Amino acid sequence: MWNIKQTEEFQDWFEEANNLLQADVVENVEVLRQMGPHLGRPKADTIKGSTISNLKELRFMSGEKVIRLFYVFDPDRNGVLLVGGNKTGIGNKKFYQQMIDKCEKIYVNYLVKRSKAIKKKTSCKTGKGETK
Repeated sequence: MWNIKQTEEFQDWFEEANNLLQADVVENVEVLRQMGPHLGRPKADTIKGSTISNLKELRFMSGEKVIRLFYVFDPDRNGVLLVGGNKTGIGNKKFYQQMIDKCEKIYVNYLVKRSKAIKKKTSCKTGKGETK
């Protein structure tokens, strides 16, 4: 089993979803949790055109719509759910460009928070940063 984390942006998107979509998300994220980065087509595919080399989408049907969950595996090999969406009413190229832009910003923010958390842990273990 792989560890799967959620960004705040993903959590916000999920909370706005209806019950059917939420259930479908949970079911499909479980598949990702089991397969990890080995999950391949047609369920998952790498996104081209992003500065994030391992940005992927998890695709599945929910009702009449194809849903896409964008995710990445971080340097610690945790799956990170960045954001979800569907292309309804948006052209393919525009949809992906919008999602890539969002994902890149969200992932940079995630990495900054992760780095700060690691530094905090390290300083606690080494005693640096203690006040006397």
